[in-house]
Amino acid sequence: MSQSNEKTRNLWVNVMLAAACATILLSIGMAVPPYLGISYFNFLMYGAPSFPADISAEGIRYLTFAYSLIGCITIGWMVVMIYLANGPIRRGDDAAWKAATLSMVIWFVTDSTASVALGYWQNAVSNVSLAVFFAVPLFMLRPGRSVR
Repeated sequence: MSQSNEKTRNLWVNVMLAAACATILLSIGMAVPPYLGISYFNFLMYGAPSFPADISAEGIRYLTFAYSLIGCITIGWMVVMIYLANGPIRRGDDAAWKAATLSMVIWFVTDSTASVALGYWQNAVSNVSLAVFFAVPLFMLRPGRSVR
């Protein structure tokens, strides 16, 4: 690989790493008190950073638990994405690229479909930003493409 191709590959890998790290930060905010990441999703869903007043204390406790679990799972997923990007994808491994791409596509389709089906289209719209943050570098790093 030429030095130019290597620099360009490293740039796109670094964009993936930045996306994964930003996602981890949001997810930590969902998983760890004071749960600041939850405020983002409450704002999307309810138009305010707090839960609606008509949700009981037990309902809020359960929603906080569910958000926290989502944050924990997302942290684990992003750690794998960091590993894939920083190692095998950086080296041009096709299988690692396919694994990262497939995980993003499956997440985007299932999460967005469920969001729209349950009436939370705002989450599906929000998913687009995360998907683009990963899709652009994955597209630029796709197998068979001469990175320039």
